[in-house]
Amino acid sequence: CVPFLQEKQPSFVVDATHPYATIVTETVQEACRREDCQYLRLVRPVGESGDYTRVADFGEAVELLNHLDGKIFLTTGSKNLPDFTAVNDYQERIALRILPCRIH
Repeated sequence: CVPFLQEKQPSFVVDATHPYATIVTETVQEACRREDCQYLRLVRPVGESGDYTRVADFGEAVELLNHLDGKIFLTTGSKNLPDFTAVNDYQERIALRILPCRIH
């Protein structure tokens, strides 16, 4: 995030990530502190809508995905990406979105 903030030089950053995205939030907060950029957090309500399946870890997610058919839209950090290469036919099934931001 720091190089991005240095390049773009925003007056402030709005963190509107999911309430459980603590690592992203911490990363953005630290980058804003380092670059003296105002940090704003949009707190979204946490809901239990029932339209998802909770898993304990990435391994369990892969196991579940291997028992399901169809394409997958995966949003994850780059450090967890290798776990998902264990998904059957992952190169054809997974559409990927990775947040590349890191503090250096």
